Amino acid sequence: SDENVTNLFPLGAIDKYSTRIASQIFEGLLKIDGSTLELLPAIAESFTVNADGDKYTFTIRKDVYFHKDDCFSDGTRLLTADDVKFALDFACSGSSLVIPDFSFIDQVKGGRDYYSNGGKSSQGVEGINVKGNVVEISLEQPFIGFENVVAKSSFKIFPKEALDRYGNNIIKHPVGTGPFCLKEWTDERLLLGRHEAYWRKDSDGNQLPYLSQIEMTYQRDKKQEILAFRNKEIDLMFEISTEEIDHLLGSLQEAKEGKNIKHKVESASVLGIEYIGFNNAVAPFDNLFVRQAIALALNHEDIIIDHLDGDGLTPDNGFVPYFSEFENATQIPVTNVEKAKELLIKAGYNAQHPFPKQTFYVTGEEGSKNYKIAQAVKEQLRNNLNIEIAVKVVTYQERVEAVKSGVALMWKAGWIGESPSPLDFLSPFLSSKGQKNDFNFVSSPFNAAIQNAWNERDVFKRRSSLLEAQNILANECPVVPLLRDNMIIMLNVRLRGVVASQLDMIDFTEVYIKEPRD
Repeated sequence: SDENVTNLFPLGAIDKYSTRIASQIFEGLLKIDGSTLELLPAIAESFTVNADGDKYTFTIRKDVYFHKDDCFSDGTRLLTADDVKFALDFACSGSSLVIPDFSFIDQVKGGRDYYSNGGKSSQGVEGINVKGNVVEISLEQPFIGFENVVAKSSFKIFPKEALDRYGNNIIKHPVGTGPFCLKEWTDERLLLGRHEAYWRKDSDGNQLPYLSQIEMTYQRDKKQEILAFRNKEIDLMFEISTEEIDHLLGSLQEAKEGKNIKHKVESASVLGIEYIGFNNAVAPFDNLFVRQAIALALNHEDIIIDHLDGDGLTPDNGFVPYFSEFENATQIPVTNVEKAKELLIKAGYNAQHPFPKQTFYVTGEEGSKNYKIAQAVKEQLRNNLNIEIAVKVVTYQERVEAVKSGVALMWKAGWIGESPSPLDFLSPFLSSKGQKNDFNFVSSPFNAAIQNAWNERDVFKRRSSLLEAQNILANECPVVPLLRDNMIIMLNVRLRGVVASQLDMIDFTEVYIKEPRD
């Protein structure tokens, strides 16, 4: 990984580096297959929805053990339906450990009240109830697709004993039921070991997972990571660009001499978007004309072809990708530099009143894909609008803090969907009393369209509300979509069963090692 993992508590770990690890340690009621986007059972062996669409009933497996940990008096124990309620209640508690997901909190009956009261009710959330090995979740009103919300990577189950023992330090002491458990965590590496009492078996009845351990190392210098891969010190690399693949393959002479490593490349179009984020509440980005001007001044195809060697897809439909339930008819405007210049003048910026120089926050390192995107944006804004920006390279956590504190007014970021639903891409822009979004974007029509989509059971009316929300984003430009990304991974050919995922993660449960024949 090129970023250090800092938080493995599922309700607080939202960056892709942390969720890739946390997804091996924790499980939720349901999960989503990263290749097919099919909804699959996990801790819940089955679920039903009542005729009114406002009550979900989950039947909990009886053979799921937590990882061995000192928080348990007997070393470990079976998971129960009460554990599910505890974890889901805590998701609504307003704790500082939790990044609230209001697509869950506002939909579950009593969820908002529990959140507003700081999780102080002894009964927990009113709409989450246990009956034997069954968990019933009652909703405020019918919500089509609530199962996709439950399947998100944040809604994983953890035991009360872990929270009682570790408190706020639970972010460093993950205790779950997944195929792997945490063995070691230092500044140099993170080591996961096999969960020996894991409940799953393969189709032949063999115990899963196959691997005895997984080691993740940190390396911000991509050249050093590539060298380690070629020296067979690591078996798998994430965040590989098309340009870097050539360096990995080695020279023709090395191939003739049998010195280059036997490898394979896995790729998948990611259910995500790369974008420029703005603080919509502070000048100059509180001005709609400014945001629209920047959107029209950028040429996505040139960024992808000239700066990224074709690694990416143009975001023709805006922030939300294509889903079977949502025929995204939104068309974001194509590059129009003359129109962009007119809009900037309407915003009050001209030769006598030049646009103020901005700092553009970007994660990664010089030469990385993010850095190349930032340089392309810098070049196009200078050439097309005479806007000067300074690219500031930071860590992921530094960028998060800069955005949260209001220091960053403009930043490069990405969003990866956790479920196959357009609501997963639209919900981050919601706002209400006491609830801000990262962009300080406020739109009552947008909020109303999302609320209608949540509640509407007619598929065509629901689609209409989703499209209305997406069109508002395309016009208001709280962010500027840049490109749709690919997940490209390079792996040693001895590593089998690795599949690139549309969710930008890998499930290591059925990954195994088989040495190739010479």
